[in-house]
Amino acid sequence: MSTADPTQQPATDNQVIMPLLDHLKALRNRLFKIAIALLIATVLSLIFAKQAVIILVRPMGDNLPQALKPTETLSNYMKVALICGVTLAMPIIVYQIGRFITPGLSSKEKRYLLLLVPGATLCFVVGVAFAYFVMLPTAIPFLQGFMSDIVKQQWTIGDYLSFVATCFSGSACLSSYLCSSIFWPRWVSSVTRRCGRTASMR
Repeated sequence: MSTADPTQQPATDNQVIMPLLDHLKALRNRLFKIAIALLIATVLSLIFAKQAVIILVRPMGDNLPQALKPTETLSNYMKVALICGVTLAMPIIVYQIGRFITPGLSSKEKRYLLLLVPGATLCFVVGVAFAYFVMLPTAIPFLQGFMSDIVKQQWTIGDYLSFVATCFSGSACLSSYLCSSIFWPRWVSSVTRRCGRTASMR
């Protein structure tokens, strides 16, 4: 008469139980696909990176940024291309992460995840648009005019793009957090209840 292993939990509600080695292989495959997508998107972004830089410096008006190092313009050009590549590859990145997570979720948890991913992505785009069309046109004239009778404002391209990236990431993350806070507590509550039921069965 065979006895069931008490440490092995049955798969319930469309869940898939995988050994640790299979999890690592799946993670490796997902990361590889993400890296390939990011590489292709970044290479494609090199085509229009100059146009992206023109759009990013537009809020400065007639005060163009300057470069103080021989390679500063090239390095920031590549940085903008990488940022654009990450943006273009974001749908694939989110998809691969979702495909890695979903085998361990129940049907109800998968529904929450399906609502969370597109909602957070949309809020991310809204946050970037808010930073570009509202925050930068307000902040840059203020910073350029602050103590302008004492200090001459001459920003480098690297410092300016870092400031823009900070505004974009801060606004986008805040907007995504506001969206995620709607679905995240429900998803965590569902996972916590399932873990509690699993622990009580041991």
